[in-house]
Amino acid sequence: MRFFEAFYLTIPILLVTSIINIAQKGHILPSELKTLSAIDSSYEVLQLTTDLNYDCKFYLNVNPYIEQMNCIVFTSERKGEQNLYKVDLNSGLITQITDGININGQNANVSAITQEAFYSQGSSIKAVGLVFPFSERELTKVDLTKYYIRGSINISSDGNKLLYIQLDKANKSFGWLTTIGSKDGSPPKMFYKAAGEVDHAYLNPIYGNKVLYHVLDGNISIVDTDGTNFITVGYNTSEEHVVHPFWFPDGITAAWVFKTSDKEFIETYNTRTGYKKSFTVPVTGNHFAINSTMTTFQSDGSSNKPDITYFIINPDGTLTAKKMFRHGSSSSSETWHPHAAFINSTDLVFNSDRDGNGNIYLLRKKAGPGIRSSSHIPDNKIYLLQNYPNPFNPTTKIQFVLPQSEYVKLSVYNTLGQEIAILLNQKLPDAQYSIDFDASKLNSGIYFYKLQAGYYIEAKKMVLIK
Repeated sequence: MRFFEAFYLTIPILLVTSIINIAQKGHILPSELKTLSAIDSSYEVLQLTTDLNYDCKFYLNVNPYIEQMNCIVFTSERKGEQNLYKVDLNSGLITQITDGININGQNANVSAITQEAFYSQGSSIKAVGLVFPFSERELTKVDLTKYYIRGSINISSDGNKLLYIQLDKANKSFGWLTTIGSKDGSPPKMFYKAAGEVDHAYLNPIYGNKVLYHVLDGNISIVDTDGTNFITVGYNTSEEHVVHPFWFPDGITAAWVFKTSDKEFIETYNTRTGYKKSFTVPVTGNHFAINSTMTTFQSDGSSNKPDITYFIINPDGTLTAKKMFRHGSSSSSETWHPHAAFINSTDLVFNSDRDGNGNIYLLRKKAGPGIRSSSHIPDNKIYLLQNYPNPFNPTTKIQFVLPQSEYVKLSVYNTLGQEIAILLNQKLPDAQYSIDFDASKLNSGIYFYKLQAGYYIEAKKMVLIK
């Protein structure tokens, strides 16, 4: 890949369009990026949002990162109503992707395969695209006279199967584990009636064939998505407490936090062999996650020890604690207390109210001097960068990366979805490209540029201000 080779093209645009009204959905907010120091000097922390309103990562260890787009999706109450937003890690620009009321964004989830976010809005389970025009579709409705929608919406690795909990309103002593097809149109299937007030349920991340769930103040159990092979793997007693389950990335191992009066453990269960293993946690925490290579656990600490801590898994099965960042949250609220998720083997996204309001943070590994981490532009992936400068007048640069030769079409659209210019329409060799876009003949307003290269399609917004 010739990353330092660039082709510079200037494309004049002669068409003129009318002034555009800015809608809430698709509205771009300026970058709020701020770099903070980590306790470990080989890491740094990006504060992705600094808004004074409530910003929050999705619940518990839900991963909100879309690698193909190098963005993180989150929920915010910036406009008085909870909506979904995405922050571009290249430019820091924040884009609003929903515009509604009664959205439960905290329990939302994302699929990198379908490039959609899934969330509940009132009685509806919905999906919204993460690229312009941010199209929404309703997948199903829940009868809210009978059920609550509980917990995070979970998604299978292929982006097709969704899992959610329908908790009985009349009797919270049971809840229905329910699946629905996102892509194939499969109707809702209430496949298992779980005894107890189901608090969290997680679909197997690889195979999508098992559900790991937790009953509030109760046990940890696993059941197949056809309702068979139920087994309880973690037990609550008067002196012992099991909470906050999560899957290992291999899709085979289930895990949860096990607490006694004076100790804390991470317990694991191999769904193929039935083998159990226990890790003694040297520093107590609240919520835990594991990285993509299954070599490091993470804890977000507690109200009196408000630290992001990594636990390195040693060959002998012991854990070595490594404090990474003092998130500073003293809140025990499930809304404000940090919820974290690894986005790869080293980097972690989390939220905290350390500034007195909720904000989103990214703890990431530093690269060498003057070099950004390779995840900034993913290796061997087509990548479209945010134009620069943006806003602009009247020229801006549009850059993209081709890891291999592809037939490329780069177009410009107005907010009506009309193609007003084709900047490129040809086969190009692998390289990093930079195109000077001249909009001197256009009126001020919002425009979109879209890259199509092979099966890759992505669009980004740019703002012309004269």
